[in-house]
Amino acid sequence: MKKILIMCIIAVVAFALVSLSVSADNLSLKVMNMEGNQNCIDLTQDANFEVDVIVNHDKPVLGAAFNLNYDTNVLETVLMTEGSVMHECSSTSYSMVPPNDTGCGNITFQDVCFGGSTTKNGTIFKVTFHVKQDINCTNISVTNGELFNTSGYPIGVSNTNLKICKNQPPIAKAVFPTCGYTDEILMFNGNGSYDPDGSIKSYLWAFDDGYFTNITDTWKAHHAYSIPGMYFASLAVRDNCEALSVTFNAPNATCILLSGDVDHNGLVNVYDLALLAASFDKCCPNINANVDFNGDKCVNILDAAKLAANWGKTYTVTCNCSKMC
Repeated sequence: MKKILIMCIIAVVAFALVSLSVSADNLSLKVMNMEGNQNCIDLTQDANFEVDVIVNHDKPVLGAAFNLNYDTNVLETVLMTEGSVMHECSSTSYSMVPPNDTGCGNITFQDVCFGGSTTKNGTIFKVTFHVKQDINCTNISVTNGELFNTSGYPIGVSNTNLKICKNQPPIAKAVFPTCGYTDEILMFNGNGSYDPDGSIKSYLWAFDDGYFTNITDTWKAHHAYSIPGMYFASLAVRDNCEALSVTFNAPNATCILLSGDVDHNGLVNVYDLALLAASFDKCCPNINANVDFNGDKCVNILDAAKLAANWGKTYTVTCNCSKMC
């Protein structure tokens, strides 16, 4: 164990000897999942992801060197490759010291053009990491970075640290209607849903009567129930990384009453007709809102027709429903 520790210290110190002062920020890090998406990193055990070291410069350079540091407790390297930048040298590129993983959480990179230079910006080094155990976040950094100008002198670059966190699932939040009448168009509101580290890609409503909405990017839905009863609707949202979250209106189901049953006693009869007559040809706020069977805020012939269609019918639904204008 002591021998391994000493070797790690020697490897880091030996590379540090070639590093000079730091200045401009010319090296950066980009992390992607294995499908090339920068926003959907999987940090569960046995997942892989890629980190690219990006070089940015506005003058020709003939080489680069840096350390790439990571946590060996949670990550291990499975593949290291040179990027495209050094292949654009005006003369042959030689990797005199191939990328080396010391096994101590430190990868050394040193590469130069012989007799030429490159003006290309982009990926200079790629490494694929394997996740050894489930983690929420981990840090990867570039230290001891140098670019070398065409005279062979180093141009110091500042250290770069990148905190990589796994994708967080979205949060589904919905406002469900508490009650309504058969064939009344009700609104379901999912505007409170959000994604803590990305964006919501789709909304899918299920109404507990066998009907679903199409998958959509719209948070609002409308639905009418045809049969009285208690319904547990749900909203499922997916984020830009396909993570899923679902919410239900349990334990407070949406109560659907039979159109025409103004007093909510399970029977459509003359008592309901009398209440309709008292509000007839009026609109909110001058009506008994329980007589508004279609939700248009007025009581008129359309509501009378619904009462007439269900005249004498009985059903059993127990709920407290008081509609408001």
